[in-house]
Amino acid sequence: GLPLWLVDRTSAPHALVPAFLIINTVLVVVLQLSVSRRAEGPRRATRAVLLYGVLMFVCCAVVAAATRGGAWVAGAALLVGALFATLAELMRSVSSWELAVLLAPPEARAAYLGVAGMSQSIQKSAGPPLLTGVVMAAGPGRG
Repeated sequence: GLPLWLVDRTSAPHALVPAFLIINTVLVVVLQLSVSRRAEGPRRATRAVLLYGVLMFVCCAVVAAATRGGAWVAGAALLVGALFATLAELMRSVSSWELAVLLAPPEARAAYLGVAGMSQSIQKSAGPPLLTGVVMAAGPGRG
């Protein structure tokens, strides 16, 4: 969604689009294990879900603010937004898998994890059309 936002709604240079993928890939590789360690157990995983929500809120605010400035402000805001989106993605990923494993009864763990994996596939299938069709069409909230 960030590349579409950059191209369609901001004055940021289009050359920043590959930076989103690079930021995401590098941070996920570097931080995945340390974030996973910090989300072990039900209490920590629940805190990671809360942090996920906070990070996504900040990401959305920063990305919406990218429409209000010139090219430099928009570019910087979108890069910061990519950072927050990646951190939120890490929190969501580790907390969802940790909770799926912990909350499933041992005898039905495979079925529970199958449903959890299927829900992520549905999200990946339905998310892009919803993002481009609803969120991109609506634009940032006007207040």
